[in-house]
Amino acid sequence: MKRDTILTLKLPRGGSVEDYPVREPQQFRKPAGPFTRVAYAAAHVVADPRSA
Repeated sequence: MKRDTILTLKLPRGGSVEDYPVREPQQFRKPAGPFTRVAYAAAHVVADPRSA
């Protein structure tokens, strides 16, 4: 899968916004046996992490 559209994301860092380069997705090996996963969700959504 090629990421031609989005090359960078703007993310907050140290009170300012910086560009973060988007990389190609990694390839992962299929696990040998079954495994369990625990998923956690955020309790809230922050539109601007620098705002009150």
